[in-house]
Amino acid sequence: MLLAAMLGPVSPALAAETTVANVAELQSAVEALPAGAATVTLASGFAPVGAPPVIVLPAGVQLTLAGDGTTVTKVEGTTGRHLDFRGDGSQTVTVTGIDFTGFNDPDPTGQAGGVPGGGLGIQNVPEVAVTQSTFAGIDGSAGLALGGVKTLNVSDSSFLGNRAAAGAAVELPVGINATFTRATMHKNWGTQSGYSGGALRAVGKSTLTIENSVFTGNVSLTRGGAISFHQMDGALTVRDSVFTGNKVPLAANNTTVNDGGAIAVNERPIAEPQTGKTLITGSTFSENVAADEGGALLIQSGNGSSAVIQNSTFYANRAEGKQTPLDDTSGGGAIEAFGTPLTLEHNTFVNNLVMRGTSFAFQRGGAVSATGDNAYLKAQPLKLSHNLFVGNDSVNNDGASAGTSSYRQVSARGGIEAVVGVPDTEAAIDESPDAPKLDRDGLELKYPDLTEEESKAEGEPLALDLGGTTNIGVDNGTAIDLAEINRIAVLGDDAAAPAPNGSTIVAGDARTSSTQTPGTIRFHPGDGDLLKGVADGVGPAAAGIVTDQRGFPVDEPADAGALQQAFIRYDPNGGDWEALTEHAFDGARIVQRDGTALVWSVGPVGSEVTTEQAPTTAPTEKTFAGWNTAADGSGEAYPAGSITIPPGNLRLYAQWQEEEPPVEDGTVTVEYVDADGAPLRDPIVLTGKVGDPYTTEKVVFEGYDLLRIEGVPNGTFGAEAVTVRYHYRAQDITPPTGTGTVVSAYVDDAGKALRSPITQTGKVGEKYQTKRLSFSGYTFVRVDGKATGNYAQTPIAVTYVYQKDGSVTPPPVVDPPEGKTPPAATTGPLATTGLNLGWPLVAATGVAILIAAGVFLLGRRRLGDGNAQ
Repeated sequence: MLLAAMLGPVSPALAAETTVANVAELQSAVEALPAGAATVTLASGFAPVGAPPVIVLPAGVQLTLAGDGTTVTKVEGTTGRHLDFRGDGSQTVTVTGIDFTGFNDPDPTGQAGGVPGGGLGIQNVPEVAVTQSTFAGIDGSAGLALGGVKTLNVSDSSFLGNRAAAGAAVELPVGINATFTRATMHKNWGTQSGYSGGALRAVGKSTLTIENSVFTGNVSLTRGGAISFHQMDGALTVRDSVFTGNKVPLAANNTTVNDGGAIAVNERPIAEPQTGKTLITGSTFSENVAADEGGALLIQSGNGSSAVIQNSTFYANRAEGKQTPLDDTSGGGAIEAFGTPLTLEHNTFVNNLVMRGTSFAFQRGGAVSATGDNAYLKAQPLKLSHNLFVGNDSVNNDGASAGTSSYRQVSARGGIEAVVGVPDTEAAIDESPDAPKLDRDGLELKYPDLTEEESKAEGEPLALDLGGTTNIGVDNGTAIDLAEINRIAVLGDDAAAPAPNGSTIVAGDARTSSTQTPGTIRFHPGDGDLLKGVADGVGPAAAGIVTDQRGFPVDEPADAGALQQAFIRYDPNGGDWEALTEHAFDGARIVQRDGTALVWSVGPVGSEVTTEQAPTTAPTEKTFAGWNTAADGSGEAYPAGSITIPPGNLRLYAQWQEEEPPVEDGTVTVEYVDADGAPLRDPIVLTGKVGDPYTTEKVVFEGYDLLRIEGVPNGTFGAEAVTVRYHYRAQDITPPTGTGTVVSAYVDDAGKALRSPITQTGKVGEKYQTKRLSFSGYTFVRVDGKATGNYAQTPIAVTYVYQKDGSVTPPPVVDPPEGKTPPAATTGPLATTGLNLGWPLVAATGVAILIAAGVFLLGRRRLGDGNAQ
């Protein structure tokens, strides 16, 4: 303490935690930091920033730049970023809880930006992390502009309405390993003429991972409305994310590379080996638009790269075909793969469109186009397994569907291979104990070889097309029957659209209202001749696919599309639900009626539902006895209650049993009496179902011995009433001597005396009998104590209790004569039990004393009337 006092306040150069109020204080505090961890907090009222200085990070500093509800703004009329930090390659920076706000609307109705200024710049810092921060309305710089950064982790943050030449949300340097988790990127604009990426732009040997994030309304004037990965020599991974309304328009500075409405992946220098890897899983792409090709995705990473898309949903994306001059009719309303091996497994494509645009003919592949050129990027095979294509189309510029087309859904110029997904037994496999376990990326898969057949004419597919084995709606040169493959037939709803459908996956910055669940689309179940569902149970799942887009287990056999579901069918089996009417599939339930009703409950595999209520109409003289997998009850029984929907569906039949007559209750009355038949207590009445056992009990009464039992003390209830009577005999007692006293009190239910007590005396052992009196306006309720009995050596109290039943006018108050003392007021209720005697016991005790002293009372009291004679 003394040393601290001598040294005085700790200087910023020594402080591990410092709060600053303006950029000058921030620069002084940071540049004075020693090596090691330090936190500098921007005060909640941090002053607006003018022209920002470059803040140099000391060597070895691990800086946390924190906010305290802090919004950093710019001084009006100034340009440049909010803050700029520069390191030497030995530092780390973490930004948490700070909002960087520029001059522009974070949710613009048109193009973002307009007034330059803002952004956070970090240079030559190997590791950067950003959490719970917002970058909004910034123009002229990316919201987060990075250089010389090797690792970036962004979580729980938002990038809103920013504009820059490329990657308006975050500028990613070449070679970075960047991960975005629970991020929201909304209406960011990239404006340069080449591969700009509206929100993010990665280049070269970079690794970009997107998890549980939302990209909405981002715009790039060249490829990649939300994300552009240029000259890919690394990896792009997208998981459990949402891309909606992103766009690549036809721009004044670009009429030739207007592809990839949400994401565009481009090859390395075209003559070099192609090595990029793209994996997209569990994500939903809806209403993204490309002015030319690949309404949602352009994947042009070249032969030698790989692109795998699994468990994802593509809905209402659009490729407009407007490139000038036109290139071909490749299209791809949702996806265009150009010269790239593309594998699609368990995906759903609904209502994606490819427009004619500037083409001489209708474009191809309303959902997917796999094409290429005749040089370095030749068309590669399209590998398909368990995909669902319905409602996709090739349309004219006015939206009119092509009169005839055999490429409404898919165009694969390199042919289609069905994914077999079996291990390559010809490849050497290390089976030693220490060998790593193979995952999907390490498993070599074998595919059927393409038939070596030249195209019959330019643009025609190769002959081999195995797409229909586990896929629904694949055409690729063979027109599908739209009467069989349409939205109502396949989905059960002509207006089907993505919805959460029970998913608990959440994407986006939870601090905002932008969070979404990646939507999926349900399909109509199939059940033999009863229900037609072409996507239901098409075959064993693709290798490595064990859950659907929502995380629920796959069906057995697996369904086509990104969503897996199963049903429980309820058959009344001779009964009926008379009130049920026909009910078309609504995503969860179907009711059919053909004489009697059948009910289907539809849901995710493994989900728990409540069993259908018992049929309201039963067969004659039958009652419902639960459900069974066999109509005759020989299968597995399921009682009413909760039930788990299993893979492969479950069909249950109502079970009926003979109706039993109603079971009546039997009655046993148990009485306890003395030798004269007088009751010693109130009788006990037992009831139970006829045939059930009953048991009576012996009760102990003081001064009595059990003499005998009349009737059957333990037996079974019968249809007729039974009486069991316990007889007791009074024990022999030496006749007592002396005089006993009985005091009878008469009170209301509040304990207030209705008259003076009556005292009776007699020889100990002789019988006494008290008397119930009547009082006007009162009704007798009960008697406490024994109304009749034998005198005892100790006084006996008997209290008669009455309840007031009408308005009784109290007697007038009469003042006592002069010189007389009025009677003392009663301070509490009189005793109502034989043990709490109150003043009647005092009176009785007084009488006993007088008798004991030899004082004889003249006259006698007539029993029960209180009048002396």
